Amino acid sequence: IIDKLKTNKPIKHFVAQKNNENIIAYRSAGGRYWKLFLTRRIYGDSSSNRIKSIISETSQNTLCAVLNSDFFWWYYVNFFDLYNLTDYMIFNFMFSDFSKKINILLDKSGKLLMESYENNKITRSQFIVSKQKECIFESFQPTLSKEIINRIDRILSIHYKCTDEELDFIINYDIKYRMGDELNSEE
Repeated sequence: IIDKLKTNKPIKHFVAQKNNENIIAYRSAGGRYWKLFLTRRIYGDSSSNRIKSIISETSQNTLCAVLNSDFFWWYYVNFFDLYNLTDYMIFNFMFSDFSKKINILLDKSGKLLMESYENNKITRSQFIVSKQKECIFESFQPTLSKEIINRIDRILSIHYKCTDEELDFIINYDIKYRMGDELNSEE
């Protein structure tokens, strides 16, 4: 699978040199079994919230779809520490030279994923003693969006020219841990 990913260039060529409104947002720490990327800023005062501008010709939804995929998770788990999420980890992921059809499918799926994340998030407030103020935090539930992520992975498997066996491996990689109680409750 890594050889198939390596036929693509790193996605760092999508990063814009100037700040613009075409962004992806993520947290650089935490998240356990999910690394979450959004097309809007993350609410809250966390020092781990990060924003990157991307070139205007690139769809935010497409890039967020790719980065929220199980393909990205598999890459991240196999090459990095599972806690920190820094630019070189993200932007060295390989995805380029995609067709117009792949872009349209990923754009639509990325938009659906962002809507699902929004519909399933939990917003909480907490008094932070050190700051002496009430802070609002968003808690996302990506397990509730797994079907959309699977759809994204099916699209990416076409792009990467993966076999059905390789796609099945990617979609189910770490699923027992990532889905937690939801997977066990179906048994």
